[in-house]
Amino acid sequence: MTATPFFDPVQASNEAAFETCVFLSIRVLAGLEFCGDLYGTQQNHDLLVDCAAELERHAAAVIHLDGNPGTDAAELGQSWFQRLASAGKKPLEIAYESLHAAAYLGLVGGTTSALMLGSAACAMRMLSLERGARLN
Repeated sequence: MTATPFFDPVQASNEAAFETCVFLSIRVLAGLEFCGDLYGTQQNHDLLVDCAAELERHAAAVIHLDGNPGTDAAELGQSWFQRLASAGKKPLEIAYESLHAAAYLGLVGGTTSALMLGSAACAMRMLSLERGARLN
């Protein structure tokens, strides 16, 4: 058994919040992908917009923890999203890939993890717009 010399409850709390954010965001995407038409249009839109806002909030917190508080997480994410979209990737695919990358990097990934969260947030907003336009 390996013992750590110092247990930081704040760091453990931050990691748990980060992991929960990523996990629940992936569940939102899976629900939308597999059961999206079972829910009302407005519910899907609101859920995606709310989830995107939370992802951006978490991204800003991760950037702050990484020591870069002046960096704009939403702008970073949008830039990365646009780069992937210009390569022909769809918003749902970008959201999944971004969340999986963020999960892999974790808090240790710092600003790069935040960029991935921001990219997933941008993708969720695009999905919200697409779903709204499709059903109007």
